[in-house]
Amino acid sequence: MRSMTGFGRGIFESEELSVLVDVKSLNGRFLSIRLHSAQEIDGELDLKIRQKVSMYFLRGNIEIKINYRNQKPLEFEINHSLIKGFLQTVNKMKEEFNLPGELEVNSLVLLPKAIIPKQMQESKVLEEAIFHALEIALSQVERMRETEGSLLEGNILKHLKQVKKLTTLIERRVKRFNKERFQRLRDKIGELLSNVGLELDESRWLQEVVYLAERSDIGEEVTRLKSHIEHAYSIISEKNDIGKRLDFLSQELMRETNTILSKAPDIEIKKLALQLKDEVEKIREQVQNVE
Repeated sequence: MRSMTGFGRGIFESEELSVLVDVKSLNGRFLSIRLHSAQEIDGELDLKIRQKVSMYFLRGNIEIKINYRNQKPLEFEINHSLIKGFLQTVNKMKEEFNLPGELEVNSLVLLPKAIIPKQMQESKVLEEAIFHALEIALSQVERMRETEGSLLEGNILKHLKQVKKLTTLIERRVKRFNKERFQRLRDKIGELLSNVGLELDESRWLQEVVYLAERSDIGEEVTRLKSHIEHAYSIISEKNDIGKRLDFLSQELMRETNTILSKAPDIEIKKLALQLKDEVEKIREQVQNVE
Protein backbone atom coordinates (compact mmCIF):
# COMPACT_ATOMS: atom_id res chain seq x y z
CA MET A 1 0.00 0.00 0.00
CA ARG A 2 1.25 3.47 -0.90
CA SER A 3 0.22 6.89 0.30
CA MET A 4 -0.54 9.66 -2.20
CA THR A 5 1.45 12.29 -0.30
CA GLY A 6 5.20 12.74 -0.51
CA PHE A 7 8.03 15.15 -1.23
CA GLY A 8 11.42 14.78 -2.83
CA ARG A 9 14.29 17.02 -3.90
CA GLY A 10 16.98 16.26 -6.46
CA ILE A 11 20.13 18.27 -7.10
CA PHE A 12 22.64 18.08 -9.95
CA GLU A 13 25.89 20.07 -9.87
CA SER A 14 28.67 20.28 -12.45
CA GLU A 15 31.18 22.84 -13.67
CA GLU A 16 28.74 23.83 -16.37
CA LEU A 17 25.30 23.47 -14.83
CA SER A 18 23.34 23.53 -11.58
CA VAL A 19 19.84 21.97 -11.45
CA LEU A 20 17.31 21.78 -8.59
CA VAL A 21 14.12 19.69 -8.93
CA ASP A 22 11.36 19.51 -6.29
CA VAL A 23 8.53 16.97 -6.59
CA LYS A 24 5.45 17.12 -4.36
CA SER A 25 2.49 14.73 -4.51
CA LEU A 26 -0.91 15.29 -2.89
CA ASN A 27 -4.28 13.54 -2.83
CA GLY A 28 -6.26 13.42 -6.05
CA ARG A 29 -8.87 11.18 -7.64
CA PHE A 30 -7.02 11.19 -10.96
CA LEU A 31 -3.44 11.80 -12.10
CA SER A 32 -2.67 15.50 -12.60
CA ILE A 33 0.89 16.68 -13.34
CA ARG A 34 1.81 20.36 -13.09
CA LEU A 35 5.25 21.53 -14.20
CA HIS A 36 6.72 24.89 -13.13
CA SER A 37 10.08 26.37 -14.09
CA ALA A 38 11.60 29.82 -13.66
CA GLN A 39 13.50 29.18 -16.91
CA GLU A 40 12.17 28.13 -20.28
CA ILE A 41 11.49 24.42 -20.83
CA ASP A 42 10.80 23.49 -24.43
CA GLY A 43 7.74 21.44 -25.36
CA GLU A 44 9.61 18.24 -26.16
CA LEU A 45 11.46 18.21 -22.83
CA ASP A 46 8.23 19.08 -20.99
CA LEU A 47 6.55 16.02 -22.55
CA LYS A 48 9.47 13.74 -21.67
CA ILE A 49 9.38 14.91 -18.04
CA ARG A 50 5.63 14.25 -17.79
CA GLN A 51 6.04 10.79 -19.30
CA LYS A 52 8.78 9.98 -16.79
CA VAL A 53 6.73 11.19 -13.83
CA SER A 54 3.62 9.28 -14.94
CA MET A 55 5.62 6.03 -14.61
CA TYR A 56 5.81 6.60 -10.83
CA PHE A 57 2.21 7.59 -10.04
CA LEU A 58 -1.22 6.10 -10.68
CA ARG A 59 -3.22 9.03 -9.35
CA GLY A 60 -2.80 12.20 -7.30
CA ASN A 61 -1.87 15.86 -7.82
CA ILE A 62 1.82 16.00 -8.75
CA GLU A 63 3.67 19.31 -8.72
CA ILE A 64 7.18 19.59 -10.20
CA LYS A 65 9.39 22.66 -9.82
CA ILE A 66 12.57 22.94 -11.88
CA ASN A 67 15.27 25.58 -11.58
CA TYR A 68 18.58 25.52 -13.39
CA ARG A 69 21.56 27.86 -13.74
CA ASN A 70 24.51 27.84 -16.10
CA GLN A 71 27.78 27.83 -14.16
CA LYS A 72 29.93 29.11 -17.04
CA PRO A 73 29.54 32.21 -19.22
CA LEU A 74 26.83 31.67 -21.76
CA GLU A 75 27.89 31.72 -25.40
CA PHE A 76 25.84 33.56 -28.00
CA GLU A 77 25.45 33.42 -31.75
CA ILE A 78 24.22 35.82 -34.40
CA ASN A 79 20.73 35.38 -35.77
CA HIS A 80 21.86 35.81 -39.37
CA SER A 81 18.49 35.44 -41.07
CA LEU A 82 16.88 38.03 -38.76
CA ILE A 83 19.65 40.62 -39.24
CA LYS A 84 19.84 40.11 -43.02
CA GLY A 85 16.10 40.57 -43.33
CA PHE A 86 16.23 43.64 -41.12
CA LEU A 87 19.06 45.27 -43.12
CA GLN A 88 17.33 44.56 -46.42
CA THR A 89 14.18 46.23 -45.12
CA VAL A 90 16.13 49.27 -43.83
CA ASN A 91 17.95 49.73 -47.17
CA LYS A 92 14.66 49.47 -49.05
CA MET A 93 13.16 52.15 -46.78
CA LYS A 94 16.15 54.48 -47.43
CA GLU A 95 15.86 54.08 -51.19
CA GLU A 96 12.08 54.37 -51.34
CA PHE A 97 11.84 57.44 -49.10
CA ASN A 98 15.28 58.89 -49.90
CA LEU A 99 16.35 58.87 -46.25
CA PRO A 100 19.86 59.92 -45.09
CA GLY A 101 21.94 58.38 -42.27
CA GLU A 102 23.77 55.16 -41.50
CA LEU A 103 22.64 52.25 -39.35
CA GLU A 104 24.82 51.74 -36.25
CA VAL A 105 25.68 48.39 -34.68
CA ASN A 106 23.87 49.38 -31.45
CA SER A 107 20.64 49.39 -33.37
CA LEU A 108 21.26 45.80 -34.43
CA VAL A 109 22.30 44.64 -30.95
CA LEU A 110 19.11 46.03 -29.44
CA LEU A 111 17.01 44.25 -32.05
CA PRO A 112 14.99 41.48 -30.26
CA LYS A 113 16.59 38.06 -30.80
CA ALA A 114 19.36 39.46 -33.02
CA ILE A 115 21.83 37.69 -30.70
CA ILE A 116 20.64 34.42 -29.21
CA PRO A 117 22.16 31.87 -26.73
CA LYS A 118 23.75 28.77 -28.17
CA GLN A 119 21.31 26.03 -27.28
CA MET A 120 21.88 23.16 -29.66
CA GLN A 121 24.88 21.70 -27.82
CA GLU A 122 23.60 22.55 -24.36
CA SER A 123 20.06 21.21 -24.73
CA LYS A 124 21.17 17.57 -24.39
CA VAL A 125 23.37 18.39 -21.39
CA LEU A 126 20.47 20.24 -19.73
CA GLU A 127 18.05 17.38 -20.37
CA GLU A 128 20.41 14.81 -18.83
CA ALA A 129 21.02 17.05 -15.80
CA ILE A 130 17.30 17.62 -15.22
CA PHE A 131 16.54 13.90 -15.47
CA HIS A 132 19.38 13.07 -13.09
CA ALA A 133 17.91 15.44 -10.47
CA LEU A 134 14.36 14.29 -11.26
CA GLU A 135 15.26 10.63 -10.63
CA ILE A 136 16.64 11.53 -7.20
CA ALA A 137 13.52 13.54 -6.30
CA LEU A 138 11.14 10.82 -7.53
CA SER A 139 13.01 8.14 -5.56
CA GLN A 140 12.65 10.22 -2.38
CA VAL A 141 8.92 10.69 -3.02
CA GLU A 142 8.57 6.96 -3.62
CA ARG A 143 10.23 6.07 -0.31
CA MET A 144 8.11 8.58 1.60
CA ARG A 145 4.89 7.29 0.00
CA GLU A 146 5.77 3.70 0.83
CA THR A 147 6.61 4.59 4.45
CA GLU A 148 3.34 6.49 4.91
CA GLY A 149 1.52 3.71 3.08
CA SER A 150 2.70 1.16 5.65
CA LEU A 151 1.35 3.35 8.45
CA LEU A 152 -1.95 3.76 6.59
CA GLU A 153 -2.24 0.03 6.10
CA GLY A 154 -1.71 -0.60 9.80
CA ASN A 155 -4.36 1.94 10.78
CA ILE A 156 -6.89 0.69 8.23
CA LEU A 157 -6.42 -2.93 9.31
CA LYS A 158 -6.84 -1.89 12.95
CA HIS A 159 -10.16 -0.18 12.25
CA LEU A 160 -11.26 -2.98 9.93
CA LYS A 161 -10.67 -5.48 12.73
CA GLN A 162 -12.95 -3.43 14.96
CA VAL A 163 -15.59 -3.27 12.23
CA LYS A 164 -15.51 -7.05 11.96
CA LYS A 165 -15.75 -7.46 15.74
CA LEU A 166 -18.68 -5.02 16.05
CA THR A 167 -20.50 -6.67 13.15
CA THR A 168 -20.24 -10.02 14.93
CA LEU A 169 -21.51 -8.48 18.19
CA ILE A 170 -24.47 -6.90 16.37
CA GLU A 171 -25.32 -10.21 14.72
CA ARG A 172 -25.28 -12.03 18.07
CA ARG A 173 -27.25 -9.31 19.81
CA VAL A 174 -29.95 -9.33 17.12
CA LYS A 175 -30.48 -13.08 17.48
CA ARG A 176 -30.63 -12.92 21.27
CA PHE A 177 -32.82 -9.80 21.26
CA ASN A 178 -35.38 -11.26 18.86
CA LYS A 179 -35.69 -14.44 20.88
CA GLU A 180 -36.10 -12.51 24.16
CA ARG A 181 -38.40 -9.89 22.69
CA PHE A 182 -40.81 -12.35 21.11
CA GLN A 183 -40.92 -14.45 24.25
CA ARG A 184 -41.68 -11.38 26.39
CA LEU A 185 -44.32 -10.28 23.91
CA ARG A 186 -45.88 -13.74 23.83
CA ASP A 187 -46.01 -13.87 27.62
CA LYS A 188 -47.57 -10.41 27.81
CA ILE A 189 -50.22 -11.12 25.21
CA GLY A 190 -50.96 -14.51 26.78
CA GLU A 191 -51.42 -12.85 30.17
CA LEU A 192 -53.78 -10.20 28.76
CA LEU A 193 -55.87 -12.78 26.92
CA SER A 194 -55.99 -14.98 30.00
CA ASN A 195 -57.40 -12.09 32.04
CA VAL A 196 -60.39 -11.90 29.69
CA GLY A 197 -60.80 -15.65 29.33
CA LEU A 198 -59.28 -16.04 25.86
CA GLU A 199 -56.49 -18.22 24.47
CA LEU A 200 -53.62 -17.20 22.19
CA ASP A 201 -54.23 -18.00 18.51
CA GLU A 202 -50.94 -19.60 17.43
CA SER A 203 -51.41 -18.95 13.70
CA ARG A 204 -52.27 -15.32 14.32
CA TRP A 205 -49.33 -15.01 16.68
CA LEU A 206 -46.93 -16.40 14.07
CA GLN A 207 -48.19 -13.83 11.53
CA GLU A 208 -47.44 -11.03 13.98
CA VAL A 209 -43.99 -12.46 14.70
CA VAL A 210 -43.17 -12.52 10.99
CA TYR A 211 -44.41 -8.94 10.56
CA LEU A 212 -42.38 -7.63 13.51
CA ALA A 213 -39.29 -9.55 12.44
CA GLU A 214 -39.42 -8.13 8.92
CA ARG A 215 -39.72 -4.56 10.19
CA SER A 216 -36.60 -4.80 12.31
CA ASP A 217 -34.63 -7.43 10.39
CA ILE A 218 -31.04 -6.37 9.68
CA GLY A 219 -29.81 -9.80 8.64
CA GLU A 220 -29.20 -8.77 5.03
CA GLU A 221 -27.25 -5.70 6.10
CA VAL A 222 -25.09 -7.75 8.46
CA THR A 223 -24.43 -10.33 5.73
CA ARG A 224 -23.39 -7.63 3.27
CA LEU A 225 -21.17 -6.02 5.91
CA LYS A 226 -19.37 -9.31 6.48
CA SER A 227 -18.91 -9.73 2.72
CA HIS A 228 -17.54 -6.18 2.35
CA ILE A 229 -15.11 -6.75 5.22
CA GLU A 230 -13.66 -9.87 3.62
CA HIS A 231 -13.45 -8.06 0.30
CA ALA A 232 -11.54 -5.22 1.97
CA TYR A 233 -8.98 -7.65 3.39
CA SER A 234 -8.57 -9.16 -0.08
CA ILE A 235 -8.01 -5.75 -1.71
CA ILE A 236 -5.47 -4.67 0.93
CA SER A 237 -3.45 -7.84 0.33
CA GLU A 238 -2.93 -6.75 -3.30
CA LYS A 239 -0.81 -3.79 -2.07
CA ASN A 240 -0.87 -1.59 -5.23
CA ASP A 241 -3.56 0.34 -7.14
CA ILE A 242 -6.15 -0.20 -4.41
CA GLY A 243 -7.18 3.31 -3.31
CA LYS A 244 -10.23 3.73 -5.54
CA ARG A 245 -11.58 0.29 -4.70
CA LEU A 246 -11.11 0.79 -0.97
CA ASP A 247 -12.79 4.19 -1.23
CA PHE A 248 -15.84 2.66 -2.92
CA LEU A 249 -15.93 -0.21 -0.43
CA SER A 250 -15.80 2.16 2.55
CA GLN A 251 -18.85 3.95 1.12
CA GLU A 252 -20.68 0.62 0.92
CA LEU A 253 -19.71 -0.17 4.52
CA MET A 254 -21.12 3.18 5.59
CA ARG A 255 -24.34 2.60 3.64
CA GLU A 256 -25.02 -0.72 5.41
CA THR A 257 -24.09 0.78 8.79
CA ASN A 258 -26.54 3.65 8.37
CA THR A 259 -29.30 1.21 7.43
CA ILE A 260 -28.61 -0.85 10.55
CA LEU A 261 -28.79 2.32 12.63
CA SER A 262 -32.18 3.23 11.18
CA LYS A 263 -33.59 -0.28 11.66
CA ALA A 264 -31.93 -1.19 14.97
CA PRO A 265 -34.65 -2.73 17.19
CA ASP A 266 -33.10 -1.85 20.55
CA ILE A 267 -30.75 0.62 22.22
CA GLU A 268 -27.86 -1.85 22.61
CA ILE A 269 -27.78 -2.53 18.89
CA LYS A 270 -27.89 1.21 18.21
CA LYS A 271 -24.91 1.73 20.51
CA LEU A 272 -22.95 -0.96 18.68
CA ALA A 273 -23.98 0.51 15.31
CA LEU A 274 -22.78 3.97 16.39
CA GLN A 275 -19.39 2.51 17.31
CA LEU A 276 -19.38 0.71 13.97
CA LYS A 277 -20.10 3.95 12.12
CA ASP A 278 -17.22 5.68 13.89
CA GLU A 279 -14.79 2.94 12.85
CA VAL A 280 -16.03 2.97 9.23
CA GLU A 281 -15.68 6.76 9.12
CA LYS A 282 -12.05 6.43 10.23
CA ILE A 283 -11.45 3.93 7.45
CA ARG A 284 -13.02 6.33 4.93
CA GLU A 285 -10.71 9.11 6.08
CA GLN A 286 -7.63 6.90 5.78
CA VAL A 287 -8.36 5.48 2.32
CA GLN A 288 -8.66 9.00 0.88
CA ASN A 289 -4.86 9.06 0.95
CA VAL A 290 -4.26 5.60 -0.52
CA GLU A 291 -3.06 5.39 -4.10
